[in-house]
Amino acid sequence: MWPSLHSIGVWLNYPMDTPATSSQLWHHDPEDLKLVKVFIYLDEVAADNGPFTYIPQTHPFGARVLEAKKHKKKERLVDDQLTDVFPPDTWRVCTGPARTMIIADTLGYHRGGKPTTGTRLLVTFTYTSGTPLVQPSMYLSDTPAWTRSAIQRMAVKHLGTTPPVKAEKPKY
Repeated sequence: MWPSLHSIGVWLNYPMDTPATSSQLWHHDPEDLKLVKVFIYLDEVAADNGPFTYIPQTHPFGARVLEAKKHKKKERLVDDQLTDVFPPDTWRVCTGPARTMIIADTLGYHRGGKPTTGTRLLVTFTYTSGTPLVQPSMYLSDTPAWTRSAIQRMAVKHLGTTPPVKAEKPKY
């Protein structure tokens, strides 16, 4: 298979007094049946900064796929829903200095951690087949409350009110 760049994302996660949500919960990525995602930390990520965490061999051709299928019907899972089958000592918690690169088959169970202190800043590159199940789109997923300057607020306000732009499917 020739991989195709499906999407690029930039994440800034910071501590919040809310329960884990969205990508902070255990999940499988839906973009394609074959995919790989690259994560690059732009600053140091320690255990309290919400590191990327992966459960090995839970991808479709992994040795633990049958165990993983017990939870397949649920889209997002909290730790307690998985620890009976996948104890925490089997998880791969990916900490590291700035410029750490992680390459993962995100069809396996994974999550982005929830920072308790500091921040987590990273960029992601998702690669799929030339015919992914989910088409890429361009959007701003949230309007951050942490914008400091008037120009930042203006830029985010402008981007946040622009309707999503659907990316054209590449013609091969």
